[in-house]
Amino acid sequence: MKKELIIILSLLFTIIIGCDSGGQNEKYADHETAPDIVEVILYSAEGDEELLPSNSVRVGDRTNFEVYATDPDLDMVTLYISQHLLPSELHYGNDIEILLPTQSNKDAVYWLLEDRRATGPVGEWRICFWIVDKLGNESEEFCVHSLIE
Repeated sequence: MKKELIIILSLLFTIIIGCDSGGQNEKYADHETAPDIVEVILYSAEGDEELLPSNSVRVGDRTNFEVYATDPDLDMVTLYISQHLLPSELHYGNDIEILLPTQSNKDAVYWLLEDRRATGPVGEWRICFWIVDKLGNESEEFCVHSLIE
């Protein structure tokens, strides 16, 4: 009876250990998850003033942005930005490509390292952001509207 009990307990222990070790890798099992942009906040400031959240800027103002994104695969590599002067759907200028630092958490906030100047032309703009991971999976575009005066 003791022998049978030891065999049964050994089998149960082996099954429990096997199931547990599979669970440790479960959170990283799906390496095909596309990044997701959760929020984008635009900032602007005149001259040396502090950058504050604003979707309205004047030509010559300093601008910047924060991109809040998530990817459980921890493999986001490139942020792209396209600009559209409305009402046209055509891209205005070239897309901006920013290489992202290595991701250490599934949730990340990216801030452009250098402020840019709003150059115009004056009008309503749609600015779209998307992220590509190392496997080529793309997030949905996340677009915000800005007014350049």
